[in-house]
Amino acid sequence: MSVDPQILEATRRIFKDMGGQNVTQGKLNEKLWNTLQEAGLTRAWCPEKHGGPGGSLADGLSIIGITGEFCDAAPLTETLLASWVLSRADLAAPTGPLSLLFSEKRSGIKLDQEGLLTGEVQNVPCAMQAEHLVVLVEGDPGYEVVLIKQTDCSILPKANIAGEARDDVSVTGVKPLSIGKPDPEVTPTDLKLLGALARSIQMTKAILVVLEMCIDYSQQRPAFGRPISKFQSIQHYLATIAGEYAASVAITGAAEESIVLANNIRSENMLQIASAKIRVGEAANKVCSLAHQIHGAIGFTEEHSLHEFTHRLWSWRNEFGTEAQWAVQLGNLVAQHGPEDIWQKLTSS
Repeated sequence: MSVDPQILEATRRIFKDMGGQNVTQGKLNEKLWNTLQEAGLTRAWCPEKHGGPGGSLADGLSIIGITGEFCDAAPLTETLLASWVLSRADLAAPTGPLSLLFSEKRSGIKLDQEGLLTGEVQNVPCAMQAEHLVVLVEGDPGYEVVLIKQTDCSILPKANIAGEARDDVSVTGVKPLSIGKPDPEVTPTDLKLLGALARSIQMTKAILVVLEMCIDYSQQRPAFGRPISKFQSIQHYLATIAGEYAASVAITGAAEESIVLANNIRSENMLQIASAKIRVGEAANKVCSLAHQIHGAIGFTEEHSLHEFTHRLWSWRNEFGTEAQWAVQLGNLVAQHGPEDIWQKLTSS
């Protein structure tokens, strides 16, 4: 997967230089956000005709990966996902933070005959921070992409265990700012797949950060006159975490490649993305457990940042489908296609 290294370098440098506001404070890091926006990173998936750089899927996914390395309140991933949906409907993405009202329920939000939106969606990432919200609603036929103002909605602020905003959004007779028909058609399944891949990539990067923390801490923390990294049990923990990270890198890389080669994300990518979300979620659970065993009580204190990453890993496991939900869909896929077709998919991926 070819990605411009300058994009990665610029994104990581901005987060390092402008970051520092913890997500648990629940507010937008405006300094960080403005810098990301000025660099064009928030509109990476917007086409040139709408003022964006027209970046590839690989570019946007790489930017999303960088967000997993930091704990700053800037809804960059959510804005990228929402702008991707807008671009598929040939709609311009407005400036400022965006979020996506995603609901698998067909009755989540509906567009009535008068062209007004009504419905509700729970646990929307960063809805309070967003200036505009993007909704995928049922049309006749297919689906339509709708852009609305955040201020036109009723929002109940909530947060996940990591302190990240996961708000409940309700709309009653809201007039859309713009409506477009996605071409090619975008379905809720497509959005769930893209969101699951984004969270898998973020979790993989966060696991790397946790691994580095564990290595540094074990080399500095003495016990019985020597660093705890010298103890066999700690070495075993570190090796296990490193193995889980390696597995996560391999499976998310395969999932990324499957959509980059196709230059789109469709149900045909289900096998790779579902596998990635399941495997990385399992890795996150094991890594968090071992990391806190290595750090002991200090890992949960305010003076240490380990819990900021482990809490995010525990939270992200359940977003855009849990391991159990994806396992059911993966099982249905295998049952539907049979062993010969699945084997061909596996060997040709």
